[in-house]
Amino acid sequence: MATIKDIAEKAGVTKSTVSRFLNGGSISVETAQKIEKVIKEENYIPSPFARSLKAKLSSIIGVIVPRVDSAATAQTLIGIEEITETLNYISIVNNARQDNQREIRAIEEFARNKVAGIILVATEITPEHIKTIKNCPVPVVIVGQEHPEIYSVIHDDYQAGFKLVENLAELGYHELTYLGVSKRDHAVGVVRKEGIFSGAKVHQFERIEQLEGDFSTQKALKIGMELFKDETHPLVIAATDNIAVALMKAAQQCGRKIPEEVAIAGFGGYEIGQFMNPTLTTVEYQFKEAGRVSMKVLDKLIRNVPCEMKTVIPTHVKLGDSTKKARN
Repeated sequence: MATIKDIAEKAGVTKSTVSRFLNGGSISVETAQKIEKVIKEENYIPSPFARSLKAKLSSIIGVIVPRVDSAATAQTLIGIEEITETLNYISIVNNARQDNQREIRAIEEFARNKVAGIILVATEITPEHIKTIKNCPVPVVIVGQEHPEIYSVIHDDYQAGFKLVENLAELGYHELTYLGVSKRDHAVGVVRKEGIFSGAKVHQFERIEQLEGDFSTQKALKIGMELFKDETHPLVIAATDNIAVALMKAAQQCGRKIPEEVAIAGFGGYEIGQFMNPTLTTVEYQFKEAGRVSMKVLDKLIRNVPCEMKTVIPTHVKLGDSTKKARN
């Protein structure tokens, strides 16, 4: 692959002249034509990242995700990419591997490399996150969590929980067991749970049981195997679809019929839930739209255009066969 040095030698100019040409600097028409001819002959494609570092305004967006093996993350990234492409940005993705310190270091490293802005797909916002983001010299948008001093794009987790319980109450359910996650993830561990419990209270559920796991399907399966030994769990709501699918497997292994003996529901709207038998009742989240919106917000911040501190993405309840027949 040709380099700037190769282009300069073949065009009979200096490397700095080639750099000025690539970055839109002032050079003579004759020199520009020489350089352009060599670039075409060599099929040279300049690095967007290298060019952005030399330009006054970077075209690079740093995106930090907690994990890459997640349907939610994948869809969010697709949404971000759709808008970065439209607005002529280039995104670089950093996988933090669910490590807060890696997220902090990624924010700092992106800032040092003069990216135009940063999107953090967050599962937890700690005081250190807040301090780092507030001190960051480039704009930062967080997705999935919120903080009053940081630009945020969130899903309507409270309404998601409330509306799911409302729909299940209309089917005739009046007891529930909720398998949640730690409150460290504020959106899922706190807000979503509050929506579920508020809905249960409004619709006068007779019994509410709460269990706590994590996002691991293996742990959910283990909890489910213990849970479904007992036949007093007519409805189990899981914090995510992945957890719900693990519970469905546990119920089937314990010989419990779904939904006749136990109904199961989750959150996310992941594709896997619709391939289960029976299909999973879920709350559909617009992860791709959240990605799109976060990039649009970031673009406004980069261009110093005023925008709201918080944008809320709505959700939608999708009833499947896993809760079709409620016990009265």
